Amino acid sequence: IFTNCSTCHGHGQVSQISNTILGQMRSSSTCPYCHGSGKVVGNRPSGAGPDGISSGASGAILNLHFSGSTVLSAVLEINISNLIVSDDNGIIVSSQGSNGNLTIGDVIYLSGSTATADVLETVEIDFSITNSGAVGGLQFDLKDSPNYLDLVSLETTERTAGFSVDFNNVDNDAYSRIVMYSADNANIDPGTGSVLTATFEVHNNAYADSVSIFMENVVVTDGIGGGYWIASADSATVIVYPGYIEEPSNLQAIDGQDAQVTLTWDPPSGPIPDNISEDFEAGIPEDWTLTTNSSQGWYLTTDCTSAFWTVPVHTTYMCANDDAANDDGSVDYMVTPTMNVSGAENVTLSFASYFDGAYSQSASIGVSEDGVNFTEVYQLNPATEWVMETVDLAPYITGDNLYILFHANDNAVWASGWAVDDVSISFASRSAERIIHYNLTEIGEWVVTAPKEDVIAKYGGGITYFD
Repeated sequence: IFTNCSTCHGHGQVSQISNTILGQMRSSSTCPYCHGSGKVVGNRPSGAGPDGISSGASGAILNLHFSGSTVLSAVLEINISNLIVSDDNGIIVSSQGSNGNLTIGDVIYLSGSTATADVLETVEIDFSITNSGAVGGLQFDLKDSPNYLDLVSLETTERTAGFSVDFNNVDNDAYSRIVMYSADNANIDPGTGSVLTATFEVHNNAYADSVSIFMENVVVTDGIGGGYWIASADSATVIVYPGYIEEPSNLQAIDGQDAQVTLTWDPPSGPIPDNISEDFEAGIPEDWTLTTNSSQGWYLTTDCTSAFWTVPVHTTYMCANDDAANDDGSVDYMVTPTMNVSGAENVTLSFASYFDGAYSQSASIGVSEDGVNFTEVYQLNPATEWVMETVDLAPYITGDNLYILFHANDNAVWASGWAVDDVSISFASRSAERIIHYNLTEIGEWVVTAPKEDVIAKYGGGITYFD
């Protein structure tokens, strides 16, 4: 902490009076104690010398003590703002502060596993918790995106032996609500590991894709009914492969000669791109495009909080922070790679978002066919917490290709920002009327099942065709 120099009283100059033949003369010179800065180090941090903290040193310079007596469980952000650092001459130097977190009491971390299955197969997903305190019960909602899975059954694990678990479908089967409890008031001991195994069945029309299973509205209680702070809830993933493959439509036998049958058909409607699921935990995808007029733009972070804009605790995510950059943040663009949607009937975008609209900030979703000319299709409404946003993009598909734009805009003023995570883009194919099983009639039309061997046996010399 710097205070006024006691020698020059903060002026940086000292005066001297000398006697000459012309009388007394006053002269000024640089203060030898503060070297002209007018400031000296007052209350020095431990280990600091008389001129301040030594160059190249690192370590704690200040210990802060907080009272959390009224808070049982939380993860709180500690933000540094208005940081001023000066050198030994009192000149302010460039500095940057990093925010931190303060954990009070016991908190909960949830996560889901990853597994692979094909259509009509069942797949098991483990849901785990890391808990530093005893857990008496938990409740949460499961929602898959895209909607390719049905929850079949739930089982407890070794950590939750003796507990009961059940589920029911809510909001017209939009999601499943899970409840786990102990009738004997038993607790899940502190530790890390699976507490629940869920079995899902893959829909018969599920395309090859990565299906995200989100945990929402999570409540975890302690042994006496108090609630824990949920520090994170990372989604599970089911990889559907090889997935549903459409059969050709409008299959017909055109003519036959020399024991050969000429067939025509319409190809399966498509192509349908693989669904996109991106949580940014592995970094910024190489095929996503980031552009800006700012010195910063969109960037990857675990803490986007700045001096006058606070982002609640989350996992790794993308952020555009105009408060920190304080320059031209009007065209902070984050664009997905191109997607061929020629066979898509439905395109649904879902993502986790923190956008509070502070200081005239705006956030929107745009679409484009060429990746250059975008049309805004969705304007976000402000919220004071992380929320899941869902946007139906089907009405805005005008061609075969689709780019999706996340546009953070400071509207030419100093604004706040926008944070985005857990992006999911799902597709559904256009329905095509088609004959699923085929048989040859006398006029060369396939209408019901007919194995190839039967066709050859019946029409060995070729099929008679009438136009």
